[in-house]
Amino acid sequence: MLKTGITSKMFYRSGGSYGTPTWTEVSIINDLTQNATAQEAEANDRSSPVNKSVITSIDLNWTGTMKKDLSATWTALYEALLEGATLDCLFLDGGSTTNNTTGYRADVQVFDVTEDQGRNTRLYNSVKFMPTESDNPVKAVLVTAGALTYATVTGTTLSYA
Repeated sequence: MLKTGITSKMFYRSGGSYGTPTWTEVSIINDLTQNATAQEAEANDRSSPVNKSVITSIDLNWTGTMKKDLSATWTALYEALLEGATLDCLFLDGGSTTNNTTGYRADVQVFDVTEDQGRNTRLYNSVKFMPTESDNPVKAVLVTAGALTYATVTGTTLSYA
């Protein structure tokens, strides 16, 4: 199945509970990039002159641009930055009921809402979402039979439930 960026979706929990969320799509997102970068530690020994490394942890975050339209969605994301609030979010490469869609669910904080106010610029905000300390672990998401299934990201394999 061909995947394209325009079909990707971001949602935040606007109501309900963690177990039974009410998701609101963030349709004002223009561009969004998922960044997953491994951190490394040296793993050298004298068996080889080649430097070796091992993965120790993963930096996971999402950066992009969102239209500044003062909608309820824009306000919720902007106020999350100002208040230091945590948002329960889904970042998916397709629709939330489209089979074989994958992505992540994470409690995030908004770390950037930069605004280019150039004279010939439509106002967009550059945004950055990063997982934050929470009782809920970051989970990988797979849509199966039209429903979200989750797997905890443990650094080994993913087992969706």
